[in-house]
Amino acid sequence: MSLLRITIVGAVAFLITVSPAAAQPATPLPSVEICAVDRREVSAIVAILGRPVATPPATPALEHGDQDHGDHIHSAPPRAPEEPIGTPRLLRPEFPAGDPVAAETSNALTETMQRYLACANGSDVIGLMSLVSDEFLRDSFGAGSVTGADLRAYAANAETVPVERRRRLVAIREPRRLPAGQVVALIDTAPVASANPNAIDTDLVTFILVNEQYLIDRYVAGVTVWFGPRATPAP
Repeated sequence: MSLLRITIVGAVAFLITVSPAAAQPATPLPSVEICAVDRREVSAIVAILGRPVATPPATPALEHGDQDHGDHIHSAPPRAPEEPIGTPRLLRPEFPAGDPVAAETSNALTETMQRYLACANGSDVIGLMSLVSDEFLRDSFGAGSVTGADLRAYAANAETVPVERRRRLVAIREPRRLPAGQVVALIDTAPVASANPNAIDTDLVTFILVNEQYLIDRYVAGVTVWFGPRATPAP
């Protein structure tokens, strides 16, 4: 699971179980990289989460071996008779074709990911919410599920991610522009305290340009086996 998902899931759990009145400031922990972003106002986040959206078409229930990779359901091939029910089936996600991007676009993606990792390592959920699209916010939290008091309570009590779980950016590979204008790329990250090449994880991330800044719009975590730097064949 990506740090973004871990932090957001942690935020949701906190917002459900801790009331703002009971929240107390957390004990300061060792600092990490500064989460330097153009931060959304809490009221703007609440407005996004409360904004009604069109009802999507019904999604078929997942069967054994199916996987939900964010915006697509990938059906597994028929299970061999000798395979026991419940055997995990890993399916290769789609890495869409697109056009090469300019160096300045790659640099902008790098800046977004470095800021994202700094915010994730610091459990700065408001910072993370400022680096993702409106649609990503609604998909992660659900429309109307979070209040301004909830967000302020979480921000006041967030604890820095332990050193052994912090991630650093290793590389952004194969960035390509899709026909609709989004940019998709493979993102390699590794533990901050490890130089082991086998510790690199690869995620598939889609970005959109909003007000001259690239925001994360979709995040498919854990594609290392197919698209990692040591995968064969390369993407």
